[in-house]
Amino acid sequence: AGTLTMGRIALPLMRKRGYQKEIAVGCIQAGAALGFLVPPSCIAILYAVIAKESIGRLFLGGAIPGLMLASMYIIYITVRCYLQPHIAPPIPKEERASWNEKVKSLKNLIMPSAIIFSVVGTIMLGLTTPVESAAIGVLGGLIAVAIKKRLNLKLIKDALMDSSKLTAIMMWIFMGAMTFGQIYDALGAKELIHTVTTALPLGPWGVLVMIQFTFFILGMFMDDTAILFITMPIYIPIISELGFDPVWFGVLYIINMQMAYMTPPFGYCLMLIKGVVPPDISMADIYRSVVPFVIIQGVALALIMLFPELVLWLPRVMLGGG
Repeated sequence: AGTLTMGRIALPLMRKRGYQKEIAVGCIQAGAALGFLVPPSCIAILYAVIAKESIGRLFLGGAIPGLMLASMYIIYITVRCYLQPHIAPPIPKEERASWNEKVKSLKNLIMPSAIIFSVVGTIMLGLTTPVESAAIGVLGGLIAVAIKKRLNLKLIKDALMDSSKLTAIMMWIFMGAMTFGQIYDALGAKELIHTVTTALPLGPWGVLVMIQFTFFILGMFMDDTAILFITMPIYIPIISELGFDPVWFGVLYIINMQMAYMTPPFGYCLMLIKGVVPPDISMADIYRSVVPFVIIQGVALALIMLFPELVLWLPRVMLGGG
């Protein structure tokens, strides 16, 4: 959704301003992929359910890595634009908004922020379950639309139809993934992988690196939900046996899925952005645009592997526990 929305809104404006197509397309995809770490992340909720971990703890665990990744993107774009001003020309001074206008525009964030808090905040504070918070979010959205005087039957009908379509798509993915997983398990593949993985003379960290590599490879060809349902029943017990924290491992998995959405041949972000870009932006341009951002994600993944406290500190401070 983020890729399509920003591709339709931000990309034409950036191209109109003379932005280089690779930097414009790349930053949209990288920003959209951050949604995996930012609550309420569906994949984080699914992982928490499968791993039998706290959803709030996983949301908090992804906060610092998410901010870190966003900061790394900003630093990269800023430095590159400073060194190569032609790739993103600055807005002429006469067209720039004044500080007064910027401050006034903040009032437009009040309702969206309230809706976000009603969904994410209530989960993190332990006041609601994800299902209950989703209902609160829907109610908040309806109230916001009513305040804007845009609430009508057509809007409700369209929202229900879109939600039904997305739900149906997700259910088919779940069914396929679970069916594959059951067959996979019945053939004894789960036990085989578990035996081979734990028997390899790699040590705990070697096994962890190998698992990250399998995520990266699978992500090139499979949906993140399918990967989750197929691999996690195998990997989570292994991770627990090796003494690693499941919340930390979950954040590593989510970052891998960010990378998966931006890597060919079947990266979802690549395919989605292709549907909204103008004809002068080729698939090769889109592939090139994500390279620096995937490298940044790889660096972030390595840092989080080396420093687990980047994930574990905030949940421990906010929610207590180990």
